[in-house]
Amino acid sequence: MAQQRSRIRLFFFSLASIPYLLARPRLLALALAPLLINLVVFVSVCTLLTNFFVIPWFQGHDQMTTSTERILDVVMAFLVGTFLIASILVCAAAISFLLIIPLGAPFCSIIAERIEAEMLATRPQLLASLGFWPSVRHSLFEALRRILFVLPLYVILFAIAWVPVIGTITAAVLGFLANAMFLSLDGFSYSLDCRMVPFQQKREFLKENRGTWLPFGVGLATLALIPCNIFWLPILSCVGATRLYCEKRLSEAPEIRAD
Repeated sequence: MAQQRSRIRLFFFSLASIPYLLARPRLLALALAPLLINLVVFVSVCTLLTNFFVIPWFQGHDQMTTSTERILDVVMAFLVGTFLIASILVCAAAISFLLIIPLGAPFCSIIAERIEAEMLATRPQLLASLGFWPSVRHSLFEALRRILFVLPLYVILFAIAWVPVIGTITAAVLGFLANAMFLSLDGFSYSLDCRMVPFQQKREFLKENRGTWLPFGVGLATLALIPCNIFWLPILSCVGATRLYCEKRLSEAPEIRAD
């Protein structure tokens, strides 16, 4: 029964990161920062492409429609303009999507360090920090490395989905498990990055702590079914995994008391 309660707690642990962040405005500001930056990128790309493609095309077309006065030109202007605007939105959204994890990685690294400073205050020998700029560079590099590691797996799953009859179901199940693994790996990596743990040892860490990361990752993968999850799920993964990592270290190390 206690083990079942523990698994249920781990399953919902990422959701518990929401009130945890709300109670800590500074961490919440760090969590929102990459989203705001990404929003600026999205608006900037839309504005730039609109000024370069949509507005010049409409201006040239207006001159043509004024001279010819044909209703077909008006219809064509609407259709092509709609296509251009939709293409710009898709392009800007794709760029924002690709930047979510790289932009968020440095902020997640700082969040992880601050959570550790709070939770491991009585075990100062467990604290680790690379410093601000080294931490930013290292977290960004490791985030890109995790993406490159998991990307071929999602390409394979996409191919499996085209297999008749069983392909879609098989890809969905394997994709769910892949999401659980990747989100757990991504979340725990920030604490491990502070300690310069190599990528291979991160995978070993997950193997040794399967009872922790698996229910935690399944909870994250369930949340991944919610639309637009990429914008907020990595933050919840980071906060939840860092807290779990601190709990693990606290259970292993004795408390240092001041004389």
